[in-house]
Amino acid sequence: MSLISSIAKPVLAIAAAGSIVLTASGCSAIESLFRKDAWAVTYEITVSGNEPAELTDVTYSGQEKRREPVILYEVGTVKTGPIEGLSDQTGWTQEAMLDVENLASVSATAPDDLSASCRILLDNERVIASGTGEPGGTVLCEAVTPLFDK
Repeated sequence: MSLISSIAKPVLAIAAAGSIVLTASGCSAIESLFRKDAWAVTYEITVSGNEPAELTDVTYSGQEKRREPVILYEVGTVKTGPIEGLSDQTGWTQEAMLDVENLASVSATAPDDLSASCRILLDNERVIASGTGEPGGTVLCEAVTPLFDK
């Protein structure tokens, strides 16, 4: 038996055993390294009344891609407009993506004579945070995005 074949046989046996172990138990661990669940997040800021209003200091959090750092987007000033399903309010909405267990955050400052409310929705259905500010004040909604139900 040559030196190469005496080394190659144990190495091949270890590699085969390792691949069986990975196949049997490691696939989910490897998959979780490369894939992470993410939510479609809808941020919503509303003000009372049918007239457009100007919100200032608008910010929200999101990610460019899964597994990338969370970014705080500083939008600045926005005008509110009609929101489907809300006849007595105007508002501003923004779609974003966040991995599970990341902080979802939205804030805005209302005009002096109006108060603003905020909501954070997952998949445009499930409300995970809501709040209302004082007239002319800043409203802030924050929540950690939950794990998916398995």
